[in-house]
Amino acid sequence: MVTVTPPESIAGRYRLVSRIATGGMGSVWEAWDELLQRRVAVKQLLLQPSISRQDAELARSRVIREARITARLHHPHAVALYDVVEHDGQPCLIMQYVPAHNLNRLLRERGVLDEPLAARIGAELASALAAAHQLGIVHRDVKPSNVLITADGSAKLTDFGIAHATGDATLTSTGMITGTPG
Repeated sequence: MVTVTPPESIAGRYRLVSRIATGGMGSVWEAWDELLQRRVAVKQLLLQPSISRQDAELARSRVIREARITARLHHPHAVALYDVVEHDGQPCLIMQYVPAHNLNRLLRERGVLDEPLAARIGAELASALAAAHQLGIVHRDVKPSNVLITADGSAKLTDFGIAHATGDATLTSTGMITGTPG
């Protein structure tokens, strides 16, 4: 993790502490909510300067869509969304901070998980997915890097970036693939 002390906070309220993860479309930061005095995670959209205006708007729309979808889901095994704010013209998702490592890391460190742990993680994820499905939400990108494992071994599903909700307009062009291949 890279420790950063930025000169300003996000939306005048969320002070970035350290980068947790970086992906193709942005970064996730541990941050401090100055108003509510709590740790949060900030998912910040970072667009390449060379991106077209149309693609930039599509990326912004996807982030807002992710927020609307995620905000509907309240489950102990899904990361909660608290807010959406704008910073430098880009939306940022303010989420529950979960001190954890992703399942990918656990699998690299331990190899094959013992049956009781694998069954518990599977049951917790199935419970979160069932709750999402009851709300008409399909995650569409369940993979080890989108599963957080806390110190006590419980699992939390995160990253609803390409989720689909019943009745929601699609933001994927015909023939376009999103998510993780394989």
